[in-house]
Amino acid sequence: MSRRSGLLAALFVPVTPWLGGGPHPVVAYNVGSHGLSAKCAPSYWLRQGIEYEVALAKGWAVVVTDHAVLDGIRAAQGLVDKDGPIGIWGYSEDGLASSWATELQQSYAPALKLRGVAAGGVPPTIGNVSHKIDGGALFGFFIAGRRAFQQVKDMCQVRWTPTFAFHRISENTTVKDPSQLPQFQEVLADNELGKRKPTGPMSLAVAGAPGAVSCLADRFAGKPAPSTC
Repeated sequence: MSRRSGLLAALFVPVTPWLGGGPHPVVAYNVGSHGLSAKCAPSYWLRQGIEYEVALAKGWAVVVTDHAVLDGIRAAQGLVDKDGPIGIWGYSEDGLASSWATELQQSYAPALKLRGVAAGGVPPTIGNVSHKIDGGALFGFFIAGRRAFQQVKDMCQVRWTPTFAFHRISENTTVKDPSQLPQFQEVLADNELGKRKPTGPMSLAVAGAPGAVSCLADRFAGKPAPSTC
């Protein structure tokens, strides 16, 4: 039995007019790693200002969702321009979300005119991350165990990452490497990218907001995407 769920999205339409000619572009900006608490959700962070301003300066409309990227884009187009070209931008946790949206777009939202994707910090296999950062300064990005969850469930990631720096997974679990458990492996397999061919050009080595905006601007202008394949 299916069940409807709500979607929370924020749409920003700049005062700066779109001067590029043709339909108005919409960019889905997916906020990076933030945390488990509702106060860490992208919709809450918007009041503080984040990198989406550089996209607004281009005259693009920007939509930010807490979860459903493709649904947020479709909702935004209904208010801005249903025929406009689409760009997707995200880093780290939401570089993953951006990549997943790109892989699923053709089957889930084929009517969208996806012109380009700028995604950075995207690990194709999440399980490898745990081994690389275990015991290091960035260990807080990967926390396992009930005890650790109780400590961070009301924190944002910018706070808990330094708190858990240089700790190890084994300090918070009853098994040495929970990523090898069958149930963990099943989740990792379900979240592995690269099983579907994207329909639009993707840049996976984007250096911050300037690089992402430059990449999307070239795609909206119709310039061919460079290829390293």
